[in-house]
Amino acid sequence: MDRPRLARAARRLAAWTLAAAFGAALAQARDRAVLARLENAVHVCRLEADKLAAEADRLRETLAREGPRTPRRLRIEAVDLRIVGPDPGYAEVAHALEPLTGSLLGTEPDASHLEVLWRLFEGRLLAVRGRWYRLSVRAVLVWRVTTILVSLTPVPGPGPTPP
Repeated sequence: MDRPRLARAARRLAAWTLAAAFGAALAQARDRAVLARLENAVHVCRLEADKLAAEADRLRETLAREGPRTPRRLRIEAVDLRIVGPDPGYAEVAHALEPLTGSLLGTEPDASHLEVLWRLFEGRLLAVRGRWYRLSVRAVLVWRVTTILVSLTPVPGPGPTPP
């Protein structure tokens, strides 16, 4: 091989080696920047995890200090009687049904309780202002204040006899 060709090949090899070294340096710099960002993200996540672990410990201590609490059970505190349709006198109807509504206070209603409530009022006869009325239950809404929607239908015939 002649000398000029050898010099050209050596220059090409030197240029190729220099380009490879420069490319490797750029790739390493990029990789270091990516690695630094990842290390920073990991550090931030660890700080957040420590903060959340401390918060969880604090909440556990608070829960242990307050002790286990049983949830308050639902109890009927009041009965709201509502008359739908013609009203012969709310005060008289409420007074006549007071023994029934008073017996509901303090009870814990459940699904079977609704049926009992319904049957307790449905079809009952009431004497109001010298006439007989038949109660018909339209709806029962059970909560702390239980609402009973009733309608009164006059019953034909003689009125009640005074005691």
